[in-house]
Amino acid sequence: MTPQEQDVLAQLTRRFLAGLPDRVAAIAAGLATGDLDAAARGAHALAGTAGSYGFDAVGDAARSLERLLEAEGAAAGEDRQAALERLLREAQAASTSGASR
Repeated sequence: MTPQEQDVLAQLTRRFLAGLPDRVAAIAAGLATGDLDAAARGAHALAGTAGSYGFDAVGDAARSLERLLEAEGAAAGEDRQAALERLLREAQAASTSGASR
């Protein structure tokens, strides 16, 4: 990768990290308001994007939440909250570690 390409990637990564709190907040809002479709779409998009930038733990957490959002039943609701909390932790960790990349 050329230095110019590295600079572009670094800029894109910073932009991704800067938008990460809003993306997670939108997923949480979908859960809070019962808009599970919107939350699932947000989790799906975040899973793909996070993986593309090398934040695999965020992508895995988002993917797990997406699967739970597609599941039925009362137990899924409790699991969704736990999965959201995991996503919040991973996003916070990525923001902290990504700032030093």
